Amino acid sequence: NGFDGLLNGDDQITAKVIDACLAAPTKLRVIAPDQRGYSPGARPTEVEAYAVPHLVDDVIGLMGELGYDSAHVVGHDWGAAVAWSLTANHPERVRSLVALSVPHLAAYGWALVNDDDQRERASYIGLFRQAGKAEDLLLEDDGRRLRAMFGDDMPQEHIASYVGALCEPALSSAGRRISAFSITTQRAPTSIEPSSRRR
Repeated sequence: NGFDGLLNGDDQITAKVIDACLAAPTKLRVIAPDQRGYSPGARPTEVEAYAVPHLVDDVIGLMGELGYDSAHVVGHDWGAAVAWSLTANHPERVRSLVALSVPHLAAYGWALVNDDDQRERASYIGLFRQAGKAEDLLLEDDGRRLRAMFGDDMPQEHIASYVGALCEPALSSAGRRISAFSITTQRAPTSIEPSSRRR
């Protein structure tokens, strides 16, 4: 039996991947932790607390607590950004990597500077960098826009549960996550430099 770590950036995707893993003929232990900001018990107030190195350290700490030296890692959206950095800085801890929705951060940083289409697609990040703006926009009209993000193929009771979990305190921390990510990508790195620290 192996260990598969799922770093989520989207609860709908997380649920679908977990369902697929449960239906697979080979059994894996699937761990899908709530990253900082998603869980009511882990919502730091400072933007700096959401910097990618801290999130990578969270993953390493979780693996250690569970007794795993390495894992197959799946990251989606914000989780993919963390997974890329985990792989660059701790390659011995990653058996394989699947990154969904976010390319290698060096490529993404380059595209934000040099590709008009990608810059336009990423323009929503600016919304989250304005204190309170995303919260107001996404929560108005009983969270209409937030609910619409989940689409039509998810049961309404699941959407209600997720929207409830993403109410004001979480959305504020989502803004801090996006701010930390946008600060990271503004530098347009040409590579992800491995950390000098090794565990």
